Amino acid sequence: MKAEESQEQSQQMKSQSRMIYGSVAKAVTVAVQLICTAILVICVGIFALYLFNGGDPNNLKGQSRYVDTKRCADEVWTQMHQNAYGIKDAKLLNAQGIYDAQQKVDIVNLSAGETQGSDVKGNPAVSYTVQQLKDMGALGTADTLRNNLSYDFGSYNGVSGAQGYYYSILSKDYLEDLGAIITADEAEAYVNGTTSLKNTEAADYVTEEELETAKRIEELSGRKITEFSDRFIYLFTVGSKEEEGIGVTAAGTTLAEYAAKNSTTVSLEELYAELASAIYYIQSFQSVEEITSVQNTNIRYYMTDSDGQIYTNIQEWKTKKNAVNSDMEELKTYASSIYYQRKNGSITEMAVGSNTKATTEMKSLFAANEMLGADETVFIGVDGSFPAEDQISQAAAVYERYSPCVIPAIVIAIISCILLLLAFVLSNFQSGHRKEDTKIYLFGFDRMPTEVFFGLMICGILVEAVAAITALKIVLYASTETELWGLVLVAALSVLCLGGLMIFYYSLVRRIKGKNLWKNSLLRSIIGVCQNVYAARKTSSKMIVVFCAFVFMHMFLITAFSGFGVLLCMIADGIVMLYMLREAAGRQTIIEGIRMIGSGNLDYKVDTTNLNGDNLVLADTLNTVGDGLNAAIQERLKSERLKADLITNVSHDIKTPLTSIINYVDLLQRENIQDEKIQGYLKVLENKSQRLKQLTEDLVEASKVSSGNVKLEFAVLNLNELIQQINGEFDERFHNRNLNLICSLESENLRIAVDGRQIWRVLENLYGNAAKYSMPGTRIYVDTRREAGRIYFSIKNISENPLNINADELTERFIRGDVSRSTEGSGLGLSIAQNLTRLQHGEFDIQLDGDLFKVTVSFAEVLKGNE
Repeated sequence: MKAEESQEQSQQMKSQSRMIYGSVAKAVTVAVQLICTAILVICVGIFALYLFNGGDPNNLKGQSRYVDTKRCADEVWTQMHQNAYGIKDAKLLNAQGIYDAQQKVDIVNLSAGETQGSDVKGNPAVSYTVQQLKDMGALGTADTLRNNLSYDFGSYNGVSGAQGYYYSILSKDYLEDLGAIITADEAEAYVNGTTSLKNTEAADYVTEEELETAKRIEELSGRKITEFSDRFIYLFTVGSKEEEGIGVTAAGTTLAEYAAKNSTTVSLEELYAELASAIYYIQSFQSVEEITSVQNTNIRYYMTDSDGQIYTNIQEWKTKKNAVNSDMEELKTYASSIYYQRKNGSITEMAVGSNTKATTEMKSLFAANEMLGADETVFIGVDGSFPAEDQISQAAAVYERYSPCVIPAIVIAIISCILLLLAFVLSNFQSGHRKEDTKIYLFGFDRMPTEVFFGLMICGILVEAVAAITALKIVLYASTETELWGLVLVAALSVLCLGGLMIFYYSLVRRIKGKNLWKNSLLRSIIGVCQNVYAARKTSSKMIVVFCAFVFMHMFLITAFSGFGVLLCMIADGIVMLYMLREAAGRQTIIEGIRMIGSGNLDYKVDTTNLNGDNLVLADTLNTVGDGLNAAIQERLKSERLKADLITNVSHDIKTPLTSIINYVDLLQRENIQDEKIQGYLKVLENKSQRLKQLTEDLVEASKVSSGNVKLEFAVLNLNELIQQINGEFDERFHNRNLNLICSLESENLRIAVDGRQIWRVLENLYGNAAKYSMPGTRIYVDTRREAGRIYFSIKNISENPLNINADELTERFIRGDVSRSTEGSGLGLSIAQNLTRLQHGEFDIQLDGDLFKVTVSFAEVLKGNE
């Protein structure tokens, strides 16, 4: 009883331990990894937003306000640095902080940084107003000019070299050389300006617009068109059109006209480059008032330069001299503020409203960098109520939203990391396993060539890395209204990326467990092919030599005979094709012979009449193999017949004297013999004679079953009903040996197609085996189940004697688990049961676990309507 309970506990423990390999357990571990990843990404995102917006990693509790952080000071410095450049730009253009739409700018001198006045001090022919340059920026003129300047003039309009297209375009000779398309008189008239080419065939070659442009250049420059490069003519053509939409210079001309008039001293290409630079410059310049308006920034400032000019965005200080000093009340009014004076490049006085990381950083930045010049007075303060929407207010909102969440996020992230690690380790164990057995199972994806698999995995990792970086940028630079959704987006994207990565990673794990990482490698296949080629080098070397000679012949014929060589190559290829077709036909004949012999027609012979070479050798060998197989099968059949005859004859010869022995023993028992010793002898004779009789009958049946000489009549039966009937048959035998039968049957009918008499014999042998060899006082478990289209029956018991034998040996004839052979039985029961099961298209499996003996029999399920 204790042994049985120990075996049951062991089975339960193993069954429970394999539950982790079930589909539900695998799904849970994958879900835990994905969920923990999403949580971890959100927590890391919160921490990143905290740091990106001024958080201190050494003080995770966070400062009380964003305006006290070093990040706030850096943002103040950045904005004020831009403002200082704006002020310098305003001074350069003498615009006093705002745009003067009519201010004239010499585009050539502007790039050199020379100061302009209200009157043009530069060249009017290259000067535009500020408004004109702004309009050009809005129209995209600068980009158009840059594109024109990058044009490849080396092959303009398909003619290589300078002056290719417009060469002598206005000359009478050029027009006449068009191929008598126009008459000499028409060409003369056009050159003299008294006619047009509009209605002549010359218009297909030269347009009126091109000719007019050429004439315009000649009129402006006083030079022949042939003296200008294609580059100049192209820029003049497209540039003139572009300048029509932007207006003329202060001189009332276009840059193209100015360059044409001064073609020997002025480069039109350089003028257009200067114009593009001037447009970009004006686009980057913005008025100080526009940038620093209190409606657009939370920074309040007051600055004076060496000329005493005041620059401020505080209305009441715009005309107030010496409005700031180190004792001013505003230093304490604003959240973060600084005041300083600089003389001859050195700080002479500096004060801050409060000592924070922000003001400490501001002192360092402003002390090291001049705003307006070597002599300046500066006051800067940040309005902590953030009335304007700018970078500072947005960063402050994010900081103050996530600062209290940093410590909880770190704790949750640590817990998620631990769970993620545990789930990851567990998934590594689960991968490739199922709870039914210990085999490694692979999916179709796992059989992909290893190199292709790694290539796809690397591509997937790169794509996921790009996606992760892009998503991170979206979160860090998102507005305060969208950064939370950005975190959710990044978390979702991370889950998708991890899911894709898990597909590749766990496929790699299964490949390693299944030992097919190298087996499915393309490199292995290539090496195998090379090894096979080397192993068959006698044949392969010939093929390689023939192939190389064939290629060399092609190269020689084509090189030596040109077109005729191609014809010779085609003839040679045709001959090779005919040879290959003949060889293919021979191989097909051999394949047909193999198919015939494989189907059982061992007398079939391959016709070798039209075969030669290797095909002939193969055909002769195949015919010899067929003869050998036929002889071997005949010998085997003869041996089997002799065995069957021997068993039948011996059994018949034994039955006659055995029947006499049994009958005489029965007669002696009927005599009233009083001697107990003689009665004991008679009892032994009766038992042994009956056992010998059973052995003889089993031997004959085993011989019939193993040779397949059994007539089967298949019918659809309900396995549950058979089990219930045989349970009743063996109830008394189990009771006599103190065995308890535990039967668990499916509630629904289990329909199988079998021979009723033979399946009964299978079950009878299994039940009889359990009744003979089970340990008294133990349980016998019988159950049925339906799984994957098959019906399973299993019976298991605890053996009375040690099972010191392999499971496969138990189905051999005359083999029993008790080596001492001290119990009754012929040793043929399991062998007969196995052979009968297989004859009925079933499966028979024996499992041993210590003293636990289990047999499982399965048949295909017969569905209703498929009888």
